[in-house]
Amino acid sequence: MNCSYDRFIRTTDQDHEQQVRKIFRKLYDKGDIYKSSYEGMYCTPCESFWTESQLVDGKCPDCGREVKPAKEEAYFFKMSKYADQLIAHMNEHPEFIRPVSRKNEMMNNFLLPGLQDLCVSRTSFDWGIPVDFDDKHVVYVWLDALTNYITGIGYKCGEECDELFEKNWPADLHLIGKDIIRFHTIYWPIFLMALDLPLPKQIFGHPWLIQSDGKMSKSKGNVLYADELVDFSE
Repeated sequence: MNCSYDRFIRTTDQDHEQQVRKIFRKLYDKGDIYKSSYEGMYCTPCESFWTESQLVDGKCPDCGREVKPAKEEAYFFKMSKYADQLIAHMNEHPEFIRPVSRKNEMMNNFLLPGLQDLCVSRTSFDWGIPVDFDDKHVVYVWLDALTNYITGIGYKCGEECDELFEKNWPADLHLIGKDIIRFHTIYWPIFLMALDLPLPKQIFGHPWLIQSDGKMSKSKGNVLYADELVDFSE
C-alpha cells in the first residue's frame, strides 16, 4: 500500500513501561485510583468486566461471546469524578466525536446513565506491567494500551516531555474502529483529563467492512488482508 511507519512501537517497550508505572503512581497519589475488589461478568477475549444490565442476551455487548462470573482484588480508576467534565466537553465541542451517531451512543448508553469506576489492575495473571508499589498487581490493559499514544511520542510523566510530544500532541484525529469507540471517547479522554493533558481534537469511529456473515474477524477466519488485495490487483 506504499505506507510505512515512523517508529514501530510495542507496549512492552522499556520507555513505555517506565512511564506507565509513573502514570499509575501519579493517579494513585492524587486519589484517582484506589484499591477494592471487583465482582461481575468477565469477557476473556475483550478483557472487560460487565454488569448484568450491560449484557446483551446474556453475552458480551462488544463481541457477543460468552461471559463468566469473576471476582478479584483490583485497583479502580474514579471515572465518575470526571464524567461531568467529559459531558461538558462533548457538548461544547460537537466536532469531538464523529459521526454524531457515535456521540449519541456514548452519551445515552454510558455517560448519562452514570459511569462506573474502571478496573485498572489485575491479580489473576502476571503478564503486563507490574504496579511498582504493589507487586501482586499488573496494570490492566486499557490504562496501559491507551497511554501508548502519548508515551510513544515522548510523554514523560512528571518531567519535561520530548520535543516530538510537544509538536504532535494533541492529535488532530484518532481514527478508530467503532467496536472500540467507548475506550477512546470515554476512558481515554478521562485519563488525559486526570493527567492535565489536552484531549485529541477529534475521534472518528469508522464502520466495519462486512461480508455476508457479518464483520470481518480473525477468529471467524473471514479476513481480507491488504497484502492479498494488492497482489490480486496486480
